[in-house]
Amino acid sequence: GVGKTTLAKAIYYHKAAVEHFPIRVWVTVTEGAAYKAQVLLMKKDGTKDQTLYVTQVRDHLKEKLCLVVLDNVSNTKDFDKLYEILSGSGMINGSRVVLTTRFKNVALHADTSNTPHQIRLLTKEESWELFKKVTGTEKTKLESKVEKLARNVVGRCGGLPLAL
Repeated sequence: GVGKTTLAKAIYYHKAAVEHFPIRVWVTVTEGAAYKAQVLLMKKDGTKDQTLYVTQVRDHLKEKLCLVVLDNVSNTKDFDKLYEILSGSGMINGSRVVLTTRFKNVALHADTSNTPHQIRLLTKEESWELFKKVTGTEKTKLESKVEKLARNVVGRCGGLPLAL
């Protein structure tokens, strides 16, 4: 993909988020299975607390400042179910929900007052630089034949970091 989950993980594990939110919750969503979604609860020190189903998580969020990541929400129905469960938990004001989705309508449904952040594809040059970094050839001069082939492969990845 373009890095939606990677960006959400960077926020989730960022030092400022860890220090600010005593409770951090990561929900990986499988389409049509919102009630069975697995939830990873993290302690403030960054260690795993426990893994629960989303319906079991309410008591852990009650009257707490929370960061909740809903990862890979593919339809508005699943979002509504999850939001109902989580918002009914009694999280305090200042808690935040981060949503990753491939679908703009889901993002707009989740928050009609803000414009969703869309991750752009990499340019050809950014893709090439990432390829060199991943392959450890940043400081190596490639043979022209090899470089031409490698650039062709990079071009076929269409700017998707995960494909590189």
